[in-house]
Amino acid sequence: MHSYNSLEKADTRWKIQVLEYYKLECEREFKMDEVERKYPYDYFMQGLFHQDIENFYTEREIETAKKQVEIESYMLRNGILHGQEKEIVNYNIQKIAENVVPWWEETDTWKLSELLEKNNLFI
Repeated sequence: MHSYNSLEKADTRWKIQVLEYYKLECEREFKMDEVERKYPYDYFMQGLFHQDIENFYTEREIETAKKQVEIESYMLRNGILHGQEKEIVNYNIQKIAENVVPWWEETDTWKLSELLEKNNLFI
């Protein structure tokens, strides 16, 4: 017999949101590859379509991130999270309040530094 745990629902929703975010990343990668196959030597068209794809999926990722952090905040308030998880969720809530996706910051900084190194540019 399965006993009902009201906290399982929030945990399940959180897992669904994480999978939704991962799905968006995979869709974006697929679309980028599709453009590169369609225009293999036309870098102008690739750049144009890549920018459109980035803009579209960035908006969707922001919406998904907000939903995910909202669910995390419910989990925090209901006592599902413990220890370091609480600190991470508090950080995520703070970043979403500042209209920043929490897990983009470090990645974007890393990509920027890699791009600058590749082009021998220094700040």
